[in-house]
Amino acid sequence: MSTWRSQILLMALFVSLFFTTKAAQAQDSPTIHFSPDPVTLILNKSQPEVVEVWIRNIEAVGAFDVEIIYDQTVARLDSWEHGEFFNMSEPGSCQREINNPGFFRLACAQLGFPAVSGDGIFIKLTFTPLKYGSTNLTFQKAIFSNIYFQSVYPEKMHSVINTTYDPGIIKPVNLNGTVSMQGRTNQSGVNIRLDGQVVGNSYSGTSSNASGNNYVFNNIAMDLYTVWTNTPAYLNVPVSMNKQIGLVAAATTLNPLHLVAGNAVWSDNEIDIHDLSLVSGNFGRTSFDSRADINGDGKVDTFDLALVAGNFGKTSEEEYAGWQP
Repeated sequence: MSTWRSQILLMALFVSLFFTTKAAQAQDSPTIHFSPDPVTLILNKSQPEVVEVWIRNIEAVGAFDVEIIYDQTVARLDSWEHGEFFNMSEPGSCQREINNPGFFRLACAQLGFPAVSGDGIFIKLTFTPLKYGSTNLTFQKAIFSNIYFQSVYPEKMHSVINTTYDPGIIKPVNLNGTVSMQGRTNQSGVNIRLDGQVVGNSYSGTSSNASGNNYVFNNIAMDLYTVWTNTPAYLNVPVSMNKQIGLVAAATTLNPLHLVAGNAVWSDNEIDIHDLSLVSGNFGRTSFDSRADINGDGKVDTFDLALVAGNFGKTSEEEYAGWQP
């Protein structure tokens, strides 16, 4: 019985030592990561952010080749510099440097300095946010060379860049654009709404009959805005379509929007039998329901009927699916 118990104890000790060793080995394996993680870039802040690239638990290395990818529409890598981990002070230390939108590669080797071990920052990246959103920040490749001219592949720990707004920083910007209404020569009267998603301010404006840009919002807070319209007799862009734009510049021009005519009865953003019935029922009358005057010319005639009949069955979801502010 004593021998049996001794064997069990020895086996338990062996298993414990085995997994402890494995855990220690896993803990000591080299890793490469970004700091901070995740990365937060503030759109309404005047200065860019520095992202550090760290190597940890590396042994006796003197060269590296690293590739990093990200979404070029969300952020821009303005510049980079060496960290303190390697000594890359000698001219010619870096053999390959590529900084293209969405792609960064750096391959460098210490010249005349001993190999280094441990933890440290070896690259500093300076990013500027471009629009509200997020992107993966990914190590596409990470290879180090040790004193035995062997390749060392650290575990790659990727990150995310989130671009957002700081509600405590209010910077004014201007927004303008062009909106038109089908069937009308006078384009004034379209109601455009902006609902801020981060800072939280909301704005409302009305189009004029000016040529070119016919509405403007001056001195509104930098923010991510949901853009929608609210104009009688027309298919509107509803809030539910989630048409958004992030304002980050001093002046931004929205893409042109052309509203489809004929949504006369309900604000349901669908041109259907109810709209057709309203217009046909008021056709030619001197006293009529003002909603039936689709083109706003003071009468209900063939032009109004043609607009409703020609757009019968159309919906906002279909007509404005491809429009982005």
